Amino acid sequence: MKHMLRATGFLCVALLSLLGLTPFNPPVLGAGATAVSVTAPAGVNPGAQFTVEIVVAPGTAIAGAQFDLTFNPVVVAVSNVAEGNLFSQGGASTYFSSGTIDNTGGTVSGVVGVITSPGQSVSAAGTFAIITLTARTGGISPLTLADVVAGDTGGNAVETSVTGGQVTVNQTQNNSGGGGGGGGGGGSSGATSLADSMTDDGTMAVDVTATDDEQKVALVIRKGVNARNIQGQKLTSVRIKKSAESHPVAADSRLVSLAYDVQPGGATFTPSATLVFKYKDTELPAGISENSLYEALWDPAAGAWLDMGGAVDAAANTVSAPVEHLSIYALMAHPAPASFELGELHLNSSVAAPGDVIGVSVTVTNTGDLSGDYLLNLYLDDVIVATRTLTLSGGASETVDLELPTATALGDHRISAGGLTAVFTVKNTPLPAAFVAGNLAISPAKIHAGDSFKISVSITNNGELTGTHQSVLLINGVEAQSQETEINGGETRQVVFSVAAGATGEYAAVVDGLRVSYTVLDAAPEEETVATAQINDFSVTPVYETGTRLSSIRVDYLLGGLPEQIARADLLLKVFREGDLMDEIPLPSPGGLQPGVDSGSFLYAPSAGWQTGVYSFRIELHEGDNYVLSTAPEQFTVARDAVAPIVSWQTLGIIIGAALFLGLILVIMVFIRRRDMLRS
Repeated sequence: MKHMLRATGFLCVALLSLLGLTPFNPPVLGAGATAVSVTAPAGVNPGAQFTVEIVVAPGTAIAGAQFDLTFNPVVVAVSNVAEGNLFSQGGASTYFSSGTIDNTGGTVSGVVGVITSPGQSVSAAGTFAIITLTARTGGISPLTLADVVAGDTGGNAVETSVTGGQVTVNQTQNNSGGGGGGGGGGGSSGATSLADSMTDDGTMAVDVTATDDEQKVALVIRKGVNARNIQGQKLTSVRIKKSAESHPVAADSRLVSLAYDVQPGGATFTPSATLVFKYKDTELPAGISENSLYEALWDPAAGAWLDMGGAVDAAANTVSAPVEHLSIYALMAHPAPASFELGELHLNSSVAAPGDVIGVSVTVTNTGDLSGDYLLNLYLDDVIVATRTLTLSGGASETVDLELPTATALGDHRISAGGLTAVFTVKNTPLPAAFVAGNLAISPAKIHAGDSFKISVSITNNGELTGTHQSVLLINGVEAQSQETEINGGETRQVVFSVAAGATGEYAAVVDGLRVSYTVLDAAPEEETVATAQINDFSVTPVYETGTRLSSIRVDYLLGGLPEQIARADLLLKVFREGDLMDEIPLPSPGGLQPGVDSGSFLYAPSAGWQTGVYSFRIELHEGDNYVLSTAPEQFTVARDAVAPIVSWQTLGIIIGAALFLGLILVIMVFIRRRDMLRS
């Protein structure tokens, strides 16, 4: 019975381990933890660009790592994630994915790096990733690591210890304090504490930024501002939340954001604080321009919104206005009434015969925000000859095309609309086309035997009617080429002949009576060309696990050229999904790995797993820093039933460890049973 209880205890531990209820780290039991930390500057100024490093100190040899990062997007913004030197130590080849940057939600997700050189790993500390950020406004941004995984050459997760960081954005060069920024700490949702950031008399010692829960509205209280509540005592906290009340909007305004209650009501700032509304271009009402945005204050006594104005920053998508006390605020817009402008008045001809029809076009644009009607009157010699009513929405344009009979009187006549004027001339008999040649030239000046050069001539039609002119090129009295050119009245066109140089000697070229001489010199020495490798074949083939579950894509490629050309070729695989670049992966040159080999293959699977959509694959060939050529894209469509779930390192380790544990228990139970049988 004692033996059966011991075996049952082993089985319970194994089941708990399988369910993830007990600690389990099978790959590196007893090894030191791999330390992953954030290195950031202590303080930066608003508008400054700075870098943060993700440093890894391996406790055991590793060959890959990944992480996510969260930050306060009100205080800082991320612009780039670059690979550090961690995995390239010792000259190893690496693959690095910079992940996805979300400056609205404040995340960098899916940063992955791995050594692609077979069997190589690193044990020395190094920088895994370098993140470039820009300071937006005063405050503190935590820099928190999540989903941190490091693995060895076998793909097994190793034990890690994670340390986050933070960065303080100062307001001025000498501001050594941070604090209180970005949606604040302490208190209820949306509340920001001021108590630790001010002196006893309520004067701010540092800059503090308070935001609502969604970070759409921010109240910036600068150092030196005295903040007091409605009782005249120092203000210890600020809260921004959506107003639960309904507030009517005047007919001449449009509500762009929800109304926000900035509490406590009646609190005052001396000098003023700054209220900042954020917006997206897609959130603006139809026909509303950014220049018409303003901040509004709700006046309960008047039962109306008061225009506070505000500075619009179209690049940052913000509106800022000073506030001296706290109340209910909203972002609004003044729609501009319909206003119309006319573009160029265009005639299809400046000359016409008596009674001919002339074409007229003019573009009408509504420069306001609201829709409106415009009556277009077209005048011929100050007499209305056509009208058209246009209905245009704000910012819309329409081009009006009309055909009008011309005046019968000879001379100049005027067509006008909306203050624009165009003049045409009525003539009895337009002058016929008459052509004059000029500016005969040769390019280039120095010509060698076997070269190609150009002979050009300008042809002017001095008549009033369109005509066709034939230009004939004679070289040493023999016709070499001819061209026909249609030229409008009063227009000049250039005619260009491309000529192959003959043998060395003196030549004379004649076009339309104009003459120019040129000399053909001995052939110029040929420049030595350097042969390069070629990509003769490229294909992608899906590899399935079971049935229709897609595992990876096998990329096969064949190079052409001499062995030494293939050996110095650098290959880069580019992977796109739905037209967006996903991965850039260096491929080994077959000739560089083994002389005489001209083909290679590579199994590709995205680090974040397959997603439905169209994937495109392309190989680029480089020689050093010089781009040579690229293949046509090969496409593959991933259907929904082909997407296979990806098992994480931790899950796979748990499953394998549990299986080994249960096998060990079974062996022990058999051993105990056999021993009991022998004793009996």
